[in-house]
Amino acid sequence: MPKKPPSIVIHPQAPAPARRLVQVVSNFLRRTPARARREILAGNIYVNGQACGKPERLLKPGDKVELIRPVEEPRQKPGKVKNTPFPKKLEVIFEDAQLLVADKPAGLLSVATQKGDRKTMIALVESYLKKFDSQARIYSLQRLDRDVSGVMVFAKDEATYEALRGQFSANKPERKYVAIVSGSLKDDAGTFRSYLATGKHLTRHSVKNPKHGELAITHYRVIRRLEKETVVEVTLETGRRNQIRVQFAEAGHPVIGETRYRRMQAARPDWNPNRIALHANTLRVVHPHTNRNMEFCSPWPPVFKAFLKARKADA
Repeated sequence: MPKKPPSIVIHPQAPAPARRLVQVVSNFLRRTPARARREILAGNIYVNGQACGKPERLLKPGDKVELIRPVEEPRQKPGKVKNTPFPKKLEVIFEDAQLLVADKPAGLLSVATQKGDRKTMIALVESYLKKFDSQARIYSLQRLDRDVSGVMVFAKDEATYEALRGQFSANKPERKYVAIVSGSLKDDAGTFRSYLATGKHLTRHSVKNPKHGELAITHYRVIRRLEKETVVEVTLETGRRNQIRVQFAEAGHPVIGETRYRRMQAARPDWNPNRIALHANTLRVVHPHTNRNMEFCSPWPPVFKAFLKARKADA
């Protein structure tokens, strides 16, 4: 027989403060009020047989509260390192004598940090190249956040690295991302422009004084509107750390699965907790040796398609 959902009935002598829904759920689940609020906002708490999304609702004696489906907590908290399996295979998009372009999986660092984690994208690329040349060297031109997937380009020699670094310094490469963000964006297209500074625990935020931050410019256009989310194509004019994540969160539309910026608003019980809904799907550069315009693309990850399909939207 199917297991009945956990439930509780409000005691007739319970005082008013203890009858607020968020307090009842907090005590009932033995969770923090923040976690209880997430359960309520996710539509997982039923009162007298109906979903109730109002954390501050004052319940009456005799009301029955049920937990229908628990929210799955993100496996990573800010500042903690995930125990991510090191991929066995490098997904190569393009390779010649000077360049290597590969598809970075979510959950993998781009380069090593001060904590000494050696499970990185650049280590994966080096391992791949040294199967063919034990003296091979690799130079990283860009970084993607650990929880972000998508296109990355690497140089195989110093001259190619310097030429490409000049392009990135001048913001010449076209970098496009696809993201699923919380809520409904007001406009079908727009631009975020702010100055990003670094705070405690390496988090980023916008500041008003240009002297205290780095200029960050992000363009977006809406691809598809869902009931509670919006799918957007994002084009970077500048390449600052956490740029997309911070600016969308500050606009009230954090990237789904976000663990650092407005994480409660970004939480979805049916989203993969090992990543965020941000994917670098297109990169355009000029080849340093042939001067050809090169475009490299990575398809949408399966988790994106599954999420949209569940909402009756085709990717």
